[in-house]
Amino acid sequence: MKTLKTIGLWLRDACVWFSAVSLALILLNLILFSDGTASAIDSVRFLLLFPFSLCASAAGLISQSGKIPRWARVLLHYLIVVVAAMCFLWLPSVSGVRGVTVLIMLVLFTIIYWILFGLVHLIRKRIRLLLEEN
Repeated sequence: MKTLKTIGLWLRDACVWFSAVSLALILLNLILFSDGTASAIDSVRFLLLFPFSLCASAAGLISQSGKIPRWARVLLHYLIVVVAAMCFLWLPSVSGVRGVTVLIMLVLFTIIYWILFGLVHLIRKRIRLLLEEN
């Protein structure tokens, strides 16, 4: 029963990730291409959001696991999310990939990841402090 519950949680979180990323990309597409002449998202790339969502959901489950040391959870979460973003979001959208470009995008994804990680950590810490005061 525990396995089915874990799979259900994984798929539920994947659906949430898929919805959030899809909405963000659709809004970004509307903002960037408001005249309707071009589109940055085709159907094949849009479908690649689902494997990215599954990876992000798995990374979230790993980061919440108490069986793994904290440093390993953070490192695994970082690796899974960044590699999934590179493989499923960025690489299919470019035609000629050079090593330098991959390295620059890896650094960019890493910076974005750690900024978001820090913001989420600060918000969670602040909420925890506010709930403890009441």
